[in-house]
Amino acid sequence: MFAAGFDLGTKNCTIAVAQKGGVDVIANEVSNRLTPTLVSFGEKERYLGEPAATNQLRNIRNTITNLKRFIGTDFKNSEGELVQESFSSFELPNGQVGFNVNYLNEPLEISADATVGALLGKLKRTTEAFSNTPMREVVISVPGYWTEYQRRALLNAGAIAGLNITRLMNETTATALSYGIYKDLPETDPIRVLFIDIGDASTSVAAVAFKKGELKVLSTAYEPNVGGRNFDNTLVKHFQQEWKQKYKIDIFENKKALIRTRQACERLKKMISSNNEAPISIDSLMEDKDVKGTLDRKTFEELCAADLESILAPVKKAIEASGITADQFTTIEITGGGTRSTSVQKKLIEFLGRDLSKTINPEESVCRGCSLQCAMLSPLFKVRQFAINDIASYPISVLFKSASIQQNLALFNLTSPVPSPKPLRISFPISKAEPFEIVVSTTYGTLQSLTVQNVPAFTNKSSIKAKVWLDIHGVFHIDEVRLVEQLPEDQQPEQSPKDSDQKMGEAVEGEKKEGEEKKECEVKKPSPVKVKETPLQFQFAPVHGLSPADLLKATEEEGRMHAQDVLAAETADRKNALESYIYEMRSRLSSSLAEYATKEESTKLLALLQEAEDWLYGDGEDTLKSVYVAKLEELTKIGNPIAKRRQDNEEYPEAVRSLKDTIAHYREQAMTPQEKYDHIPAEEKEKIITECNNTEQWIDALVKKQEATPKTSACLINIAEVNAKKQLIAATSNAILNKPKPKPVPVATPTTPTTENTEAPASSAETQTPPQPESEKPKSADMDLD
Repeated sequence: MFAAGFDLGTKNCTIAVAQKGGVDVIANEVSNRLTPTLVSFGEKERYLGEPAATNQLRNIRNTITNLKRFIGTDFKNSEGELVQESFSSFELPNGQVGFNVNYLNEPLEISADATVGALLGKLKRTTEAFSNTPMREVVISVPGYWTEYQRRALLNAGAIAGLNITRLMNETTATALSYGIYKDLPETDPIRVLFIDIGDASTSVAAVAFKKGELKVLSTAYEPNVGGRNFDNTLVKHFQQEWKQKYKIDIFENKKALIRTRQACERLKKMISSNNEAPISIDSLMEDKDVKGTLDRKTFEELCAADLESILAPVKKAIEASGITADQFTTIEITGGGTRSTSVQKKLIEFLGRDLSKTINPEESVCRGCSLQCAMLSPLFKVRQFAINDIASYPISVLFKSASIQQNLALFNLTSPVPSPKPLRISFPISKAEPFEIVVSTTYGTLQSLTVQNVPAFTNKSSIKAKVWLDIHGVFHIDEVRLVEQLPEDQQPEQSPKDSDQKMGEAVEGEKKEGEEKKECEVKKPSPVKVKETPLQFQFAPVHGLSPADLLKATEEEGRMHAQDVLAAETADRKNALESYIYEMRSRLSSSLAEYATKEESTKLLALLQEAEDWLYGDGEDTLKSVYVAKLEELTKIGNPIAKRRQDNEEYPEAVRSLKDTIAHYREQAMTPQEKYDHIPAEEKEKIITECNNTEQWIDALVKKQEATPKTSACLINIAEVNAKKQLIAATSNAILNKPKPKPVPVATPTTPTTENTEAPASSAETQTPPQPESEKPKSADMDLD
């Protein structure tokens, strides 16, 4: 039983698992805690994570990078960034980003949602391999600035991967949770912490207040296009100019050279953080030319001055929105891979005028917070009570429009809680029964749009009401559109006699006089204003993202591609097994198995091994799994009996020795007189001795016969049979020797004769009690009292 959290980063992903004993960040199949955010499509299978990084330079046109930047985004808005990538892309019918790749030697068009779904499936299988149990639920982190389109797209990707996503959690909120849940927090005066998260492609800042058992996000600010890779790109441009003049090559004309240069610049950036000067060197970058260069920290800061300055913008904005100054924060925590740079830290210290705290693990804090949130949302875990009060990232407004009226209403602002504590009821007064449209929009576009064509006629004051809310993922919902009509008292619906009787006042009984009849008066209570609510049928306009039909199709396609991946992996495993057997058996035939194989067997097997090797590197280079299995079985049919002879000849002496030790032990127990075995009949002990002698004669004869048998023949001693004989002797002997001693027969005690008229001895004068006077004699318990 576990709760999982995924940190889906631009460059790498991390996985944390909360279970009994704490939270663990788990490693992937190559023991790395960071899994590259890469998906590569090959000729036989897909490569996800680490394998994709290994094959990237060999398959750059079919390797999708920066997936997080493209999921749920409009193609037109991302076109400027897509042209810099090595893969091909296109615009989907819904306006979002799709990729053109070559998969199984055929062209394939795939959406960003489905591609991310494949990567999430990889993370899911890694988690299940670690815990050996199926994954029930997961919380995934997202940048706080993500739009609703991107959040819905990630939920679709999770559905494609077969994940139950219980929450999409803002990255800074997840960091705050992992930071504060274990701390001893005050009950009244909150501590205020500023979190600065500089990732690979973006910067997020959040001001958070902590009290005992809760955190509250005060303000947030983001810079979606400023991160660690901005420094890498600046260095790439610098060395491109330098090498263009020095080596007469342009790395922008070669995709592989550009990728290798960017990787080298990233390493250079890390080295400059701990050294004043660092070298860069790449062998055979382009046109068989080796390139090299150096850069010092001062030059680095001059080149990246604009990038360093752009990081300060969201920091300043978040502090201003929080309403407090930088020196009023209890601490300022930095996280994210970009904060490792000493130049970045120096710039932040200069701007804030105070030291920074680096107690948070920059790569693992987000996934840890997500796993804790998953455990808190799961009914299977008991976690410390800790409330999370997050806020909306964008303002949301709703527009009501018809032919005769148009009204606008602000619903949520940047301080609105997420999720909404309860649904909001919005109302728009209307004067005509006419079709209308409700459009929900925000700063980046329209979220939802619904249309009502049939509005029933009405004659009284009426309005349109609807229910709206933000769910736990930060996604907007609208539902229950109704026509609400106020009814005057004289137009209230007719009531049944039973209802009328219930609404009549009780009879009031007046003073009674003899001979007069009872008088009753009925008091009628005033009726409240009545409303009539009529549900309206509405229709949503298509929104950004996959339609239900497209989502189902993508899920089925992911299942087929995963099955192909499994088959390709199993085929490669069988091919490797065949290749290993060929080399191993050929080596053993000339060494450890030489004396156990006849000349004919050795010659035949060597010929088959050579034939299989020639086939494997020829026609068998790419074939079916079943063919590799059949080839291996053909070789093992001859090779395994030879290996079995060697194994049996080496192992049977130990089995024989163990059997003889067992025989000697139980025979000695049966033959040696011992007090604890005196109760066992002699014939029972004789059974043990006879069984031991017979078994000893059997094994001695078998060993003698085996010693006369050549090693090229099958071993006559069956080790399993020898072990069975050993167990039989032990079981038979223990059943006899462990019989309990019989209980001793109880001895009858003689009865003492008694005389009926025997007088009791007289008491001595010293022990006799003197007679008591009548007044001092004890009274009876039932004595009557006068």
